[in-house]
Amino acid sequence: MTKEQWVRQLGEATERTIRWYPAWNDRQEMITNCGEYPNVPLLRTQGAVNYNPELTARQAGYPMVSGPLQEALTPLWVEGAQAHRGEHHRKIQRAWASIIKKRATW
Repeated sequence: MTKEQWVRQLGEATERTIRWYPAWNDRQEMITNCGEYPNVPLLRTQGAVNYNPELTARQAGYPMVSGPLQEALTPLWVEGAQAHRGEHHRKIQRAWASIIKKRATW
C-alpha cells in the first residue's frame, strides 16, 4: 500500500471500520473472578499469583467504566513448593470450580 493509500484509508476510518483487536480475540464474556477470590488466582510452576481482569479488560478492547474495587487489587503471591502442597493449592483448585464471568459491556 502506498503512502497516499494509507493516508486516504486512515482519513476515511471511523470507529466502526477499525478493528481494535484481532478477530480471534472477540469475546462475549470474560472471567472476572473465581470462587471467593476477588480476582483470578493462577498456579505457576514455582508458586501462585493472581491477576485482575478489570485492569486487563481494556487490552481486550473493552472500556473500563469505573476503577476496580480496592479488594480486587489485593495481590496474591506465594513462592515455592508451599503453593503446590498446602492450603493455597486446594483453595485455588476449589475457586476454579466456581468461575464467575461477566458480559463484555461491564
